[in-house]
Amino acid sequence: MNRTKHNVTLAMVFYCLAGTEVPAQTLEKTDDGAVKADDGKQRDPLVMAGPKISRRLVEASASGEPMPVVVIYRQQPQREAAERVENAMALYHHVAEGDVQRSAVLGEKGARQASERLARVRREGRALIRRAVRQQLDGFQMLKAARLQGTGARNVRRYWMHNMITADIPAQTLAELEADPDVAAVFPDPVLRLAADFRNDAIDVNTGVLGVASWWNAGIRGAGQPVVVLDTGINVSHPVFAGKEIVARSFLGSVRNSRCFADDATSPEDRQGHGTHVAGIIAGAGESVLRAFQGTAPEVGQIISLKVGAALSGTGGCPTNSISGTDVIRAIQWALDNTSARIFNMSFGAEVSQDDPAFAQLIDEIADVHGLTIVAAAGNEGAGGASTVGDTGLSFNGISVANWDTRGTFSKSDDRVHPSSSLGPSIGGRFKPDLAAPGTSIVSASNVSDRLVRMTGTSMAAPKVAGVAAMLHQAGITDPAAVKALLINTTDQVGWKADRGWGLINLERAQSPNTLLRGEVAPGGYALFRGRNAGQFYATLTWNRHGTLNRGFAFHDLDLVVYDAEGIPLSASESGRQNVEQVAVRTEGDVLVKVKAFNETFAGGITRERFALAVSAADFTPALGAVPSARCTADANTVSRGASFVLTCVLTNQGDTAGTGTQISLNLSGAAPENAGTLGVGQQLERRYRITAPGTPGTYTIQFTGSTTTAGETVTAQSAFVLTVR
Repeated sequence: MNRTKHNVTLAMVFYCLAGTEVPAQTLEKTDDGAVKADDGKQRDPLVMAGPKISRRLVEASASGEPMPVVVIYRQQPQREAAERVENAMALYHHVAEGDVQRSAVLGEKGARQASERLARVRREGRALIRRAVRQQLDGFQMLKAARLQGTGARNVRRYWMHNMITADIPAQTLAELEADPDVAAVFPDPVLRLAADFRNDAIDVNTGVLGVASWWNAGIRGAGQPVVVLDTGINVSHPVFAGKEIVARSFLGSVRNSRCFADDATSPEDRQGHGTHVAGIIAGAGESVLRAFQGTAPEVGQIISLKVGAALSGTGGCPTNSISGTDVIRAIQWALDNTSARIFNMSFGAEVSQDDPAFAQLIDEIADVHGLTIVAAAGNEGAGGASTVGDTGLSFNGISVANWDTRGTFSKSDDRVHPSSSLGPSIGGRFKPDLAAPGTSIVSASNVSDRLVRMTGTSMAAPKVAGVAAMLHQAGITDPAAVKALLINTTDQVGWKADRGWGLINLERAQSPNTLLRGEVAPGGYALFRGRNAGQFYATLTWNRHGTLNRGFAFHDLDLVVYDAEGIPLSASESGRQNVEQVAVRTEGDVLVKVKAFNETFAGGITRERFALAVSAADFTPALGAVPSARCTADANTVSRGASFVLTCVLTNQGDTAGTGTQISLNLSGAAPENAGTLGVGQQLERRYRITAPGTPGTYTIQFTGSTTTAGETVTAQSAFVLTVR
């Protein structure tokens, strides 16, 4: 079924499915089920930008009614401020995170104190970033807000986490915003809706299918980790939240003035049910008659429930729910101002007709600058065929989650992806969704009773991944790119597929020997890692798309290649538009992995691209590769005209990896280059040349050049011998 889509879609939905199942359409696939995609390469970094004023806003302005909008400005100093603070506080973070990782041996009190210290360090870091950004932006934003108010705009709010203002503007203000050179983009405030299917029922098997048992048995259950749930609120009195620290706030905005409003804008309590269910999936822990129920990370230290979704009446032509995108923005900024949380769950989104929608851009910038793991539901539009992942699920830097159906059994032989789950790739061919998690007939807490209810949708799949992220954070894996790399690298699947992304999460494989590596590369540069492997080898590379100081979006193309001990390439992943690369190959013995920056220049003032690399074998370490050095000597530096002398030149491999295809040469007429084969680690290649001095007095330079290759990269060393002829 093909659907007509608009340039910007105002209607958005929480991804909880109601009603009957519908058949899904799929993309054309290769023999192994992987989607064919056009993955063009380009030497220049990809800098993305959309139209300044969305077409939908221009169309809406014809009504003359005030329009709620988000105004994004070009100047974005957040990244530079965050990097300065990160560098200054690196040691404090390292010590505090190490204490949390050791919390299992510290006892309950020690573990709690370690978590509190880490939270304090993170809050202090955010406060420093906020102070630095506001010093730069306050005057600018005050002027812009005053100008908007002068045109008749209402409900004007300023933000520091991203240089933007939200407001209800009159139609004529669009022309002024279009003419303002400081404005980068203006897009409408998205409105989200949800539909839910509730049934009282008992416990399910979906958490167990994730493979959490080995992590729980090791004492890793999310202890001490705060998680933000952006949803419809929470039933704080439900038994599965007993004894938990819950921070609950309401951020309902313009929807409270709707004739359909059936909620309480002053209360963070859940009047709809969706948010309570999602929070229970992440961190619920049953007691008494519900003791069999456990959320994905039942010892999460703090549930931060930010109510951004409102219950509507559902009668008289009204929908049953709604949410404002600007309320989501307000809630995220509140969380950055007041909590240490780095994991955010977003079980909502909107249909889009473009590869890089404005809301996804905003998520990318916030996630990148503030180091957040943002988990987003892929959507429930699978009946619409390919390219139906919603806007929040299309962000480069977030984790987009599909709905896996376990069919109520622990066996995976009868599993499938739910037919409603939205399909990738994006309209531009990017691989979304990222992962799959159980989201069909999921049991969790009710907002109206002490019972448990079942709900279905990618809304239920996303919080399972958020819970898994909390466990990884407790285990010391806190970098968002590393979380993503490890989860993708340890699924049971090789390659990306349109309905399930890189596959179903499998924490049992994540518990087995794996190595997580961090690194960075300069434009055109590369990083090497070496280790040993026996059998099947998997490697997954992830990195972020970045916002730039002048509100561009820079995407740098990294490639991933695996080599054997002889320097022969075994497998490569070299797409041009993905920020996930994966290789899988069967090999024995020494393995060399290369991360290569394809772009010869980077955009946005970025000088080095950071990345995370997950490999399936233990004990991989960074490698130098072959590092040749050259040295030439002779008995004397001064000789007579026509005299004969011996020049001794030595090429040495000072690196940690053998070089192949070694060549040596002198810059003398008639001296042919020599192919010297492999240059082993520490090996010295010596050559003695008998040379006749020129017949003309003077100073001459004899240059010896040696080059050798590791992992497709040729490195050269030179030595210049200065000869004086009398």
